Amino acid sequence: MRHDRPVRRSSGAPGSRNVYTWEDKNMATEVNLTDGSIRATTAAGSVTQSMSQAVDVSKGDQADMVLHVLGNEGGVTVFVVALITGMSMESEDAWVELGTFASNVTANLAEKKNFTGLLKYYRWKVKTITGGTAITFTIRGMVRTN
Repeated sequence: MRHDRPVRRSSGAPGSRNVYTWEDKNMATEVNLTDGSIRATTAAGSVTQSMSQAVDVSKGDQADMVLHVLGNEGGVTVFVVALITGMSMESEDAWVELGTFASNVTANLAEKKNFTGLLKYYRWKVKTITGGTAITFTIRGMVRTN
């Protein structure tokens, strides 16, 4: 998606005409971080998205993401998902947390959150899931430059 605006340009020469051109103000890229729905189980506990599925966000500096809980099996009571960011896909070390989505356990409920401080890559991590059997969710949104 492009957010363009007209910008007046002038050659500065006496009698020259102003020319309007289009300049990119903010660039945004749609990101489907989960690439479909994910079923997180209480038996598996904390789980992190594979590094091979991490998203390159090197051209953005913030992300507006939506966690959408599609289903809650067996009455899960606590479900916390974090977005983590890192510079390398070679090691699990040096990935840091950007922030978390609140404990959303209601099916068909979505939560939007803005994350800043993006490094080169980011991915999701289920930090806590307790009670019940499983939660099915997606994470989608927009990565933007300011």
